[in-house]
Amino acid sequence: MGNSYEANKRLVEDAWGHGVTTEFVPIRYNWGNIGPILDGMRAAVANGTAAGIDMSAYDLARMDWGGGPPNTEHMSGSDAAIIADALAKSLAPTVQALANGGSPDPSPQPEPEPVPTAPASGEESPDPEQRDAGTGPDRLVLKISQDAYQGSAEYTVSVDGEQIGGTFTASASNSAGESDTLTLKGDWDAGRHEVAVTFLNDKWDGTPDTDRNLYVDGITYTGAALRNDEADLLEAGTARFAFAEDDEAAAPSTGPEPTEPEPSPPDDPAE
Repeated sequence: MGNSYEANKRLVEDAWGHGVTTEFVPIRYNWGNIGPILDGMRAAVANGTAAGIDMSAYDLARMDWGGGPPNTEHMSGSDAAIIADALAKSLAPTVQALANGGSPDPSPQPEPEPVPTAPASGEESPDPEQRDAGTGPDRLVLKISQDAYQGSAEYTVSVDGEQIGGTFTASASNSAGESDTLTLKGDWDAGRHEVAVTFLNDKWDGTPDTDRNLYVDGITYTGAALRNDEADLLEAGTARFAFAEDDEAAAPSTGPEPTEPEPSPPDDPAE
C-alpha cells in the first residue's frame, strides 16, 4: 500500500501542482483479503510516507449500509460523517494557515491519537466512561456495563417515550465490576415517569464467552436510588423503570421486555 499511496500522491500533486497538501482517509470495504492492505496502510503511517492518513475513521466506520449488519460493503450516513470529520481534523492546520494569509505546511502532519476499538472476546473493556445527554435541571443517572464480544453493546435511552441523546456504546466490563455513568438531564414534573433502556445489538455464538450483553447496574433520580433499578439485558430488548420525586410513586414498571416473568406456583387446593 505504501507504494500505491506514494504513486497516488504524485498523481494528485502533478494534477494540482507541487506543494498541495494531500489527505487520505481509508474506507473499510470487506472484499477479499483486506489484511495486507490494512497492514500496508498502518506501515505507511508508521514510517511517515503516509502521515496524512487518519486511521481513526477506518476503525470507527461501521460499514452497515444505513442501519443494516455491520462490516458489509457499503457506508451509512453516519460513516460518511465519521470520514468527513476525520478529513476536517486532518485539514484544519492547512485551512488555518490559508485563513491567516500563509501557505499550507507541506510537512507531514502527525498521526491522530488512536481511537480505542471495541474489545474482542476475552479482551478487557476500555476504561468506564462518563457521558451527559439532554438539558434541564433534573438529573437521572444510569450505571451501565456490558459483556463485549466482537464489538461493544449499543443502546438507546428514552424518558416517557422520547429518546434522549443518540446511540450510546458501552465500554465498562460487567465481569470486572465496572460501570459507565450516563447522566440524563431534563425538566420532569413531580408526577410518575418512565425511563427505558433499549439494547440494540445482541450477539451470541453459543457459549458464555461468545455472548454480548448489556446491564443496567443502577439508576438514581435527583440523587436517590430507584427501587429495583437493575436489569440484565441478555438479548435485544427494552428494560423499563419508573421514577418520580416521591419514592412511593417510583415503584418499578415492567422489567426487560425479552424476559418473561416466572409463573407463580398454583394455589394449594387444600387451603
